[in-house]
Amino acid sequence: MQPFSHLIAMPGLRAAVEAALDAGIRNTDAFEGACRPAWELTLPVREVRHPNLVVPGKEDWDGLWQACKAEKPKLQAGGRGDWMVIEHRGPHGRVFCALMHDGHGRVRNESNGWLKEATFNAMASRMISLEIWEIRRVVETERKTAAALAKLAEMRLEVGMKLRAVQFNCYTWSSGIVTSVDPETGDIGLALTRRGSARRSEFAVSAADLSFAGPARAAA
Repeated sequence: MQPFSHLIAMPGLRAAVEAALDAGIRNTDAFEGACRPAWELTLPVREVRHPNLVVPGKEDWDGLWQACKAEKPKLQAGGRGDWMVIEHRGPHGRVFCALMHDGHGRVRNESNGWLKEATFNAMASRMISLEIWEIRRVVETERKTAAALAKLAEMRLEVGMKLRAVQFNCYTWSSGIVTSVDPETGDIGLALTRRGSARRSEFAVSAADLSFAGPARAAA
């Protein structure tokens, strides 16, 4: 089970992502802004600050990771928004990482070399941003798979089928042969040839990404 499967199962969150996609929003910040009200309503984040942990001495990154790992159970015993800051001395002086519980057993670990302490708002915002991105990625994949399977059915694509005037990878390929078909994902394998060349180039592509330069799609 994916760590974000509980989010996908929440109708309000999924509906917000679906609506943003249907509206054609592509910019990451705008997409997040459209989805955030649903997150704030469905999954509010309430701050419970745990004491800072200071890792003594000059620790390497593995030492910091071990310290974070040891603190996670304490946060997991709380709710969404339990968080803490861990300080240590890295190669270039004191740095911080921060941990926050998402309320469903997963602890987010931000350790990107912050030179100052994270704030609760920054951590909560980062957590929500990642959750929105995770659901968006899943829904977009589902939609692309559905489009690919529809294309497979429409064109009756099967192994050995010959194609012509295939547009892919910024080129128009004069001819091609379907070398594989995945009926679960809609992915296909293509061996494509450019005009005037005997060389065949192998590609794996979603059927949803196929386009053609002319009306005739399949060679006779």
